[in-house]
Amino acid sequence: MRRILHACWPLAAVVMFTVALALQIPRKALFFRPVKLERSVPYASFVEFGESEYAAIMQKVRMSWQVRSHGAGAYAESPIGALDPDDEPPPAPLEMPKSFFARRPLAPPSAPRVSLAPPTRASARELPQLAAPDESVEARRRRDELLVLPESLRAAGEDAPAPLPGID
Repeated sequence: MRRILHACWPLAAVVMFTVALALQIPRKALFFRPVKLERSVPYASFVEFGESEYAAIMQKVRMSWQVRSHGAGAYAESPIGALDPDDEPPPAPLEMPKSFFARRPLAPPSAPRVSLAPPTRASARELPQLAAPDESVEARRRRDELLVLPESLRAAGEDAPAPLPGID
C-alpha cells in the first residue's frame, strides 16, 4: 500500500489540482444554452402638460441655462460667434525691455586642471605626528595591570586547545 501511495501521489496531486481549478469555472460557462430572444414591440408614450406645468418647466430650463452660462466661466458659450466680424482692433503687444534682446557672450566653462604626473610621496600632504606614548612609571604600571588576565579567563585558557603551529 505504501509503494502504491508513493508511486501515485504525483498523479493524485495533478487530479486534485485540476478538479480544484474546474470547480472555479461557473456551471453556466461549461454548459452553454443559447437564450431565446423575444421580439420587442416598439412603443411610444406621450405626456401632455397643462399651461401652468409647461410654464414652470420652461422657467426651470431658462434658470438652469443662466446658471450654467454665468457660473462656468471660460467654458460658457460666448454671445459672439467665431465667425462674427470683429469691430475692435487687436490689442497692442506688450513691450519687452531692451535687455531681453541684447546678446550676452557666453564664457566657456573653466576646465579643471589635472596633472598627468603620477602622485608622489613628496606631493602628498603630511599626516600629523602622533605624540609619543606616556612612558611614566604610573602609565607602565597601568598597562601591565590591564594585560594581566583574571583567574576565570586563565582557567578557561588551560582547557582551550593549543594554538595551531605557525600562527603567532
